[in-house]
Amino acid sequence: MKGFRSNVLGRVLCFIAAALFVLPINGVGLFAKEGPEVTSRVKHKPIKYFVPEKRIKVEATVTDEQGVNLVRCYFRAVEQADYVFVAMNPGSSLYQGVLPAPSKDTETLEYLFLVVNGKNEVVKTQTFKVKKKDDDETPAWQQVSSKGDIHVTTELAQAPQVPPGFADSIAVDIAESSARFGVVVAGIYAAKRAGDRSGTTGEASEARDMGLIAAKTGGLSTLAYVGIGAALIAGGAAAAGGGGGGGHHNGSGEPVDVGEATESDFVGRYNLRDPSRTYEQYHGTANLSQGRTFTSIEVVDGSERSGEGVWSYDQGTQTFSLDWEPGGSFSGNVSGNTNNFTMSGTWSSGNPGQLNFSRY
Repeated sequence: MKGFRSNVLGRVLCFIAAALFVLPINGVGLFAKEGPEVTSRVKHKPIKYFVPEKRIKVEATVTDEQGVNLVRCYFRAVEQADYVFVAMNPGSSLYQGVLPAPSKDTETLEYLFLVVNGKNEVVKTQTFKVKKKDDDETPAWQQVSSKGDIHVTTELAQAPQVPPGFADSIAVDIAESSARFGVVVAGIYAAKRAGDRSGTTGEASEARDMGLIAAKTGGLSTLAYVGIGAALIAGGAAAAGGGGGGGHHNGSGEPVDVGEATESDFVGRYNLRDPSRTYEQYHGTANLSQGRTFTSIEVVDGSERSGEGVWSYDQGTQTFSLDWEPGGSFSGNVSGNTNNFTMSGTWSSGNPGQLNFSRY
């Protein structure tokens, strides 16, 4: 009996120790989330340091079996400053963005990534902190052109002329109420500053907060141990990950690379984004049907327009074409896979352009 009590006491102490280990991390509780599985996955190599007065390039690989609607990088220079964000431009699953140059007096940067998937589910990653390094040599992630403005966006009612802690040519916009996804996810904006989600409309008001996820940085991240600890304490033998899900595939449960895809692999519904424009400037949806017909809804600078036409895909040249009726067309080469691909080509006007398709 004494041995039994000792064994029970040991298990209780282990439980308490494990709870103390996982509970404080970024405010995530031991049993922080129940319900539907989070399907968004983010992989990011954190910036080691930054050199003042030079712009910073950030990259993240983002995948989701439900498709990816948008990726943003929220950042700030000092803890008391409010977050602003830059839109991350997609190139297949690799998303890139450029942060403005920190001023010479800025000591620390904080940034995180926000993802909205094809089911309008919103997640954010852990926060990354970067220290200043006074160095004459510019690191690879800061070898960025200084020409032109850096466009940043705030979700607060009033936009600062220049975000505190930065010295650059910056154009600050205020997000439309339908695009205030940072308000949906707790912790990006203080409630007293941004209000609650009742101030959102459209997609943002209907978005579902899926909480915090750990961006994979190589090996097991700190936050990964939260899930592991919870599973062990619960005595579960849960399997991690899990494939399947949304999107057309060739029987393997995976999307098809465009180089191997046929026209039938592209049939389905997609969110449309233009990498050269913000979500507020352009977004839409397209439904590609069997028989090479499609319907579309596009929102350009707040104005909605519907369209229909025919589409085609040439596997040999990897050329995708959209022809609207009664007029207008876009044709170009594609990269990526049948769940997330980007067209790079020419509009009927002769102007070059890009369109990103994310299946939902």
